[in-house]
Amino acid sequence: MASQTDRPAVFSGLQEGALVLADISGYSKFVAQTEVDHSWSILHELLDTMVRSVQGRMDVSQVEGDAILFISGLSTPDVIAALERTFIDFHRRLRDMQTVTTCPCNACANIGILKLKFIVHHGKFSRQRLGNVEQLHGTDVIVAHRLLKNTVPSKEYLLVTDAVLERLPADTRRRFHPHTEEFDLGAISGGYEEIAYVWQEAEAVERKRVLPDEALVNSEITVDAPPDLAYRRMLQPKVMERYLFSDSVEAQPGARGEDLGSEFHCHHGGSLVNMRVVSADPGRELTDHRRPADGHAHHHSLCRFRRRRDACTAIVPLGRAGGSRRRAVGAPDDGGHRGSWRGRHQIGLRGRSLGHPSEFACGGWPRLRAPAASPG
Repeated sequence: MASQTDRPAVFSGLQEGALVLADISGYSKFVAQTEVDHSWSILHELLDTMVRSVQGRMDVSQVEGDAILFISGLSTPDVIAALERTFIDFHRRLRDMQTVTTCPCNACANIGILKLKFIVHHGKFSRQRLGNVEQLHGTDVIVAHRLLKNTVPSKEYLLVTDAVLERLPADTRRRFHPHTEEFDLGAISGGYEEIAYVWQEAEAVERKRVLPDEALVNSEITVDAPPDLAYRRMLQPKVMERYLFSDSVEAQPGARGEDLGSEFHCHHGGSLVNMRVVSADPGRELTDHRRPADGHAHHHSLCRFRRRRDACTAIVPLGRAGGSRRRAVGAPDDGGHRGSWRGRHQIGLRGRSLGHPSEFACGGWPRLRAPAASPG
């Protein structure tokens, strides 16, 4: 059988674009002081988070231990914006991992020491394939890798070259401190920006709960199931397809495999809505953040479960909802029988009732009529 090196190399010709190295700082120390199996699973989860964050905007060229080399044909301002989004996603997953972990090992206890930095260069390169392995080739590829070893006085930063700076608008360029490194290739000049503030600002405005008196829409639903079962069903893709009226739902697991941080991509015809669990108290409370792929009309939905004999009531206030229509939802229970939403089902806008009866149905589920709402 021929080895990979027996196969001919493939040269793709020169391309031009952004070369981005996303490097997890502190990982070497983290591995040296922790359990190998847990440290590897933590690294894998963080790398996967970064890859999914830039999916469709950047291509993964190589995974290099605790770093990823991306290439992109995006405009330079869009590259910087994408990396800021990735920085937020990285730290959000890091925080969620710390929140849900109960493992006392050194790796799980020291997740917080991990940081993220980016090296960005713009240049020319070729993509060569040797067997099943792709390698980038060119002087500009070397420049990007050399800059991983630098004297930037920060652990979390964007370090960019002059080739990047000259492609940025003036107001963005002013955020970068001039910086030069000396290598065997000669002097490489550019600038750096400390980016810890990007996550701090994003975290400061994150919303975890929506209270009824804050909501644009309130709804209350009684379910023929205990709270634990209703909670579990709400996060199953096939059930979500029914209550979200979605053609299909794709799920990504949350932090350390838990509910917190799990993501759902809900397809509605030609549109896509992304849903992320932002807080979870199993059997009691669940908050999600929903955002269409175009970034508009996003809102938060909090579901609180209140036990009522052999059933439970799900109380659902929504912040920044896109409309007032709600429908009943049901799911097969563990015994293979279909459960259903039943009883009082009321919708209000900022605490005021709608002044007419409302009908709720879902697919083949029985049609239910909510009682006429009293005047507000």
